[in-house]
Amino acid sequence: MPHINKSSAVGLVIVGLVVVVGVATVLHHNPLGAVDAPVLEWMVSHRSSGGITVIAGVTGLFGPAWVVTWTAIAAVALILFDRNAVRAMTVVASVAVAGALGGILKIVFDRTRPPFVDQAATFEASQSFPSGHVTGTTALVLALALAVTVGTTWRSRIVAIVIAMVVAGFAALTRLYLGLHWFSDILAGIAVGAAAAIAMPSVVVAVLVALGPRLPQRTRPYLDPPISLYPPITLGHSAEQPQEGRHSAPVA
Repeated sequence: MPHINKSSAVGLVIVGLVVVVGVATVLHHNPLGAVDAPVLEWMVSHRSSGGITVIAGVTGLFGPAWVVTWTAIAAVALILFDRNAVRAMTVVASVAVAGALGGILKIVFDRTRPPFVDQAATFEASQSFPSGHVTGTTALVLALALAVTVGTTWRSRIVAIVIAMVVAGFAALTRLYLGLHWFSDILAGIAVGAAAAIAMPSVVVAVLVALGPRLPQRTRPYLDPPISLYPPITLGHSAEQPQEGRHSAPVA
């Protein structure tokens, strides 16, 4: 098995913090409880009928069905550009893992959404923590930002990450504006999505390197992490000789 490197460890820590908040919420000791109600009240008191109409239309673009669509489009574009599937796989894996984690956390914590009287345009009664819209959107935009800036300057990567988080923040704002989530649901969604986007690239590359010798020869050019895009990785604790196109140092 590949090592748990820094990015994977960061992802695990973030998810762990979300679980702690979820447990605290179930036990009625939510550390963000003092913020949830005031944020909801402020949003409800400052929205308008026109704003509700616009935001209700926009928020659908961040829903699960659209996130899957955007992910598929991004993956196809990356594959066509790279003639290699690795970057596309990191994006798809990030969204898939974030969606799975978010779904599991919803079921485990079974948190009630804000009251129907505070919800606008549509009424939702499913589990609230974390926000599925925000989880999927954050995973997609951040994973895409990290994928397209692999091998570029830190300045380019930071700009891409900032843009991604602005998009994720806007998706979060739409859910708050419509009264469909508590503020802590939104933060949890951003955290879970970010954790998946941070952790999955190194996991995908490590798995592909580990499976490399077992893959059909004709698929290797498409599944071999390009040396120009991904830094080297280590397999386990044994000193293995790198194969052509494979490497032997930890992912940064």
